[in-house]
Amino acid sequence: MARLAAQAGTHTIVATPHVHGDVDLDSLATRVAALNTELRRQEVKIDVITGAEVLVSALPGLSDSDLEKVTLGVGRAVLVESPRDDGPHDLESLLFDGLRSKNFVPVLSRPERCPLFLRRPELLGRLVHAGSLCSITRASIEGEFGSAVRRFTSHLLASGWVHNVGTDSHDPESRPPSLEWPRMRARGPNRAHWEWLTLRAPAALLAGGAMPPDPSRAKRSLRRAPAV
Repeated sequence: MARLAAQAGTHTIVATPHVHGDVDLDSLATRVAALNTELRRQEVKIDVITGAEVLVSALPGLSDSDLEKVTLGVGRAVLVESPRDDGPHDLESLLFDGLRSKNFVPVLSRPERCPLFLRRPELLGRLVHAGSLCSITRASIEGEFGSAVRRFTSHLLASGWVHNVGTDSHDPESRPPSLEWPRMRARGPNRAHWEWLTLRAPAALLAGGAMPPDPSRAKRSLRRAPAV
């Protein structure tokens, strides 16, 4: 998988094992270091960064020290799995109490495929406006999860609610580790926006820096500007 990603032009991968409460968080950094050593030995030019994907239900059981072990890179961003069903009724409180109140930044994974957000997009909008970020799956842009997900993905991109595009790759066939600009470009971001979503914004998140300006926001502002 790492070799395929390198061949597709990827330089950095974040390891995001699921955290359900029974994961040995203390071993994450050691295991990632061992993987990087093996990649160097096999001459695969990929850097693997420590991270995790935390279930919302696991947040109350994680201390500040635990959260620091699962951040994406060296920043304060924590990848949180979007609910696979209608989700907890107190999702906003869980994200605030579990992360934002402690100066961590929630990054919601695959929100475009979340039944709760598909049914209640206004909830996702409130979470974004309150400081949460969103990471969508590249395959969603091209409709590989169905037309409803594709339409919702387009809505999220047009609304400026997307801050990263990932592969969510689990195997080399059905969902390969490639972040190539989508073939159906009319449905997705333009080149400048794609580079922001796959290079500039995630690099800032991993480094703990400020997010660079989203080029799509400037275009939306121009479209809304009154004629003079």
